[in-house]
Amino acid sequence: MLFFFLTTLLSFNPTLSSPPFVLAQSSDSVTDVNYGYEPTSNLANDLRKGGYVIFFRHTTTDRTQKDLNLNFENCANQRNLNQKGREEAQAIGIAFKRLKIPVGTVLASPFCRTLETAQIAFGKSTRSEDLISIAHERKKSLELAQSLTKLIKTMPSDATNTILVGHGVNLDIALELNLKEGGAAIFKPKTNRSFALVAQIQDVKEWEEVSLSHLLEKK
Repeated sequence: MLFFFLTTLLSFNPTLSSPPFVLAQSSDSVTDVNYGYEPTSNLANDLRKGGYVIFFRHTTTDRTQKDLNLNFENCANQRNLNQKGREEAQAIGIAFKRLKIPVGTVLASPFCRTLETAQIAFGKSTRSEDLISIAHERKKSLELAQSLTKLIKTMPSDATNTILVGHGVNLDIALELNLKEGGAAIFKPKTNRSFALVAQIQDVKEWEEVSLSHLLEKK
């Protein structure tokens, strides 16, 4: 059954009564991170209805390359996706199509690796300065962490899901969630000041397996 695969593959933990971190935020921007949210018996169906914000860390990169400057137009001076990363992004896009998960707004950090991940997976992307890597804007770390939580709290357009493609360090500093390259965190915004962490996916292959189980469930 699809729910069996989802509960096995998605690291959902509804037992935490309070968030295991102190959120980086200003005094006038309090966020309620509700870990008590529970999906229905079919998370894939929930995603098909829209209303979720899905944060992706860019897919696998070439670690022999280095980010040499912040000229975002020059991919040659950045750490970029390798072939594995491009294949992972393609697999994500295929899984979303198979599961018929509606995608609305797609925001990506202006780095080439994040834009390419978004473009390959979802066929579109809008640059967002709010998703710039904190590793390269250390003086703005608090501001960028707050900006990320605001994006996560923003309700998606009707019957769609918002996609954010960014960097692991930002999510780590903002919410103490550590994603591998290609990993994803699924959030459910409830109001402008509240959201729930629904699930984490650490391996792109998990999306592929969910897609396959969904197809079998339909037969």
